[in-house]
Amino acid sequence: MRANIKQIVANITLLSFYTLIFHLANKAMPYSTKQDFLIITVYNAAMYHSIVIVGRLGRDPEMRYMPSGDPVTTISVATDRAWNDKSGQLQRETTWFRVSIFGKSAESANQYLSKGKIVLVEGRLVTDPETGGPRLYQRHDGTTGASFELVANTVRFLSPRNTSENEQATQAETQNIMNSAPEFDF
Repeated sequence: MRANIKQIVANITLLSFYTLIFHLANKAMPYSTKQDFLIITVYNAAMYHSIVIVGRLGRDPEMRYMPSGDPVTTISVATDRAWNDKSGQLQRETTWFRVSIFGKSAESANQYLSKGKIVLVEGRLVTDPETGGPRLYQRHDGTTGASFELVANTVRFLSPRNTSENEQATQAETQNIMNSAPEFDF
């Protein structure tokens, strides 16, 4: 059974979510329940994918216009992840996403967002037509990089609208204090 599940998961790009659930449930359900589940699967066979990220803008938004006159804003969003490895060392990983925003949301994003602001983006992942994965490119140092691209459906601004110089100074002080604070193991 374990080999079958691995094979199904490996071929997930060929199966819809509901079909995957049916295949997994098919191993454990009694016969009459399998038939009912199959009927539900057939009627609910719509496919859907969505990705939600929360991160900081790496640079100011760039707005341009399509030939039709519709605005498009592009932002770069960095998401961070931190964990302790097996030896107890703190590891950090940053993943960059290039996000395209269309229509009225594009105008709002260009007007109110700037480098360092925190945003929540919900959208769909755009894959490379040749590989089906992220777009691959060569960096200046010769290594291969991957570009994760999203088309935004929803963009939420999570940073405050306007921060005065006093608030920015207070935030910088707080950050300095947090950076110099000792770490405790509980």
